[in-house]
Amino acid sequence: MKRVIFPIIVLIGIFAGITVIQAKLIETRNVNLSKQTLTIKGIVADETNETLAGAAIAVNGQIVYTDLDGNFTLANLGGSKCELTVSMISYETQTIEMDLAKNKDVAIVLKKR
Repeated sequence: MKRVIFPIIVLIGIFAGITVIQAKLIETRNVNLSKQTLTIKGIVADETNETLAGAAIAVNGQIVYTDLDGNFTLANLGGSKCELTVSMISYETQTIEMDLAKNKDVAIVLKKR
């Protein structure tokens, strides 16, 4: 009888340990996904398709400015949705809602005031 019970107890212990290990792996994977950071890249131009250097792009308290070619990059964004606010002197401020799960690149056209 002891010869039958002991292997059963060992097998139960092994399967219980595997379940705990699998649960930890799933938990770690979920934590890594929630800490994932996203990046937006884009370009800002005017209505004549001339790129705008020095335009301010703000999101979640982070502000960047376009380079000489009108390009910008916003990095380390948390969450999958955000609201970009783009402004520049003598142009109308524009606010854009973005779903980063669908699109991480954006082309923004500002209108003169």
